[in-house]
Amino acid sequence: MRLLVILIVLFTALPAEGQRYLAGMRGVQAMGGLIERNGYYLHGGYSWYTESKNRWAGDVEYLHQRHAWEAGDIPLAQFTAEFGFYRLLFCDVSKSFFVAIGVTALTGYETVNWSKKQLPSGAVITNADKWLYGAAAAVEVEYYLDDRYIFLLTAKQRMAGGSSVGMFHTLFGVGVKYILE
Repeated sequence: MRLLVILIVLFTALPAEGQRYLAGMRGVQAMGGLIERNGYYLHGGYSWYTESKNRWAGDVEYLHQRHAWEAGDIPLAQFTAEFGFYRLLFCDVSKSFFVAIGVTALTGYETVNWSKKQLPSGAVITNADKWLYGAAAAVEVEYYLDDRYIFLLTAKQRMAGGSSVGMFHTLFGVGVKYILE
């Protein structure tokens, strides 16, 4: 009887820990969200975890904004690829809630009004399509729904040099990650 009581106390008192943030784990993620001014972004990524409970990430993003103009909105689109490192800041005892910060290098392409220079009003856009380069800093919150599926929240500040419209973009997003192995 004592053994049964001890086992019950041990199994109910100790936190359950999944196999999370282990070296060699790999995952894919899909996200979407809003940017600070009239727009949205879509994100796809691949992560691999290190022995020090951190991770490397390779991502692609599509960012779309609409800039108001007297004769209608002018679309801006950015297609970027990012590569970076995320450092684990915090995880709870149950290993289901994680907070990480990351920095990435980015490169890509920007198009204004899908390369159409002439507007319906007769005005001409002087901004040219350009190659982008820069960096981003992010805070990412991960909540494990189970050992494979993760709910994501993120806030990111991008600095895209070469942009003819705006160098800085703040992004807020939600998504899901699936752990492959």
